[in-house]
Amino acid sequence: MDAKLLSLCFHDLYQAGLTTASGGNISCRQTDGLICISPSQIDKGYLKPQDFALLNFDGVQVGNNKPSMEYPFHLSLYRKFPHIKTVVHIHPLVFVALSLLSKNDYELKGISEKFNFGYADYAIPGSDLLGSNICKAFKDNVDVVLMQNHGVIAIGTELNVVIERIVELNQAIIKHFNLGSIVDKFSLTGKLNLKSENTSRFYEERTKHFLSIKNEVKFVEYNKRGLFTTAVQFQSLKLGSHSAFSTHIIPESYLILKDPLFQNKKFNKAQIDVYLKLFDEQIKVLIFNDGWALISGTSLYNLYDKMEVLDFTAKVILIALKMGQIDLLSDSQILKLKEKFL
Repeated sequence: MDAKLLSLCFHDLYQAGLTTASGGNISCRQTDGLICISPSQIDKGYLKPQDFALLNFDGVQVGNNKPSMEYPFHLSLYRKFPHIKTVVHIHPLVFVALSLLSKNDYELKGISEKFNFGYADYAIPGSDLLGSNICKAFKDNVDVVLMQNHGVIAIGTELNVVIERIVELNQAIIKHFNLGSIVDKFSLTGKLNLKSENTSRFYEERTKHFLSIKNEVKFVEYNKRGLFTTAVQFQSLKLGSHSAFSTHIIPESYLILKDPLFQNKKFNKAQIDVYLKLFDEQIKVLIFNDGWALISGTSLYNLYDKMEVLDFTAKVILIALKMGQIDLLSDSQILKLKEKFL
């Protein structure tokens, strides 16, 4: 198993809509004893083998590539389970929605027993506590763990078997909660065959393929501010998640979107210059009550990433509300994310 196989795997997972461009990480134990792991802050949908990072078992980086910030829990798992050869952590919509269920609701429904997977209590990404919580959850032949307010992680000896197990459980959860109709609304058809490039055309086409957007997509560069901006209407926000929308569902949503500014009115294209003045140095996301959002980013990828995570967050909330009672990240948990990452 090597970086080429891992990169192809991540590409397929992304094309299938099972993770976001900035969400998740994947690793393997190489024959030379080093850990090969996906990098930090690089588009997961188009990773190349040369993008991957290498670590030794002391957590020391080998080479120039920076590893995922969540490499500590990968190392913890390889140390605790010497037989495993791969670790996969991704953010499928259904698993993330399930991870939002209040712990009481989750336990009352007997989810772990029904699907035979573990449950890891929330901890801040990259922390030793998160690694400890995850390792504890892998017990009694469990090979897939749901991470509270986060996503899913699976381990094993063969990459294809690990991925198949996640996909199998994903379908079982959809069936159990009768989510077929809503999940079908967000299912991707076909693949985006455009080669990755740093152009507006590439990201506009990618937006239309991967996101629930029906209207025209146009990325505009505002040289005065050095920003790229777009205004689009998200079907996921129109379907009813607007009133319940919050970025406080998982760390990724909060760290990428912060706290969006809500406009309790319909979007007016003629006033776009007025809205642009509301952006400050932290780059605001403006959400209107008719599903429109005005978003800006420091690069084409940064703009796309925000759009994708906004759409992902709205979809997760819609799905989670059909499952049961949900818990958002607490104020203290959000504060810790701010202190560590922002």
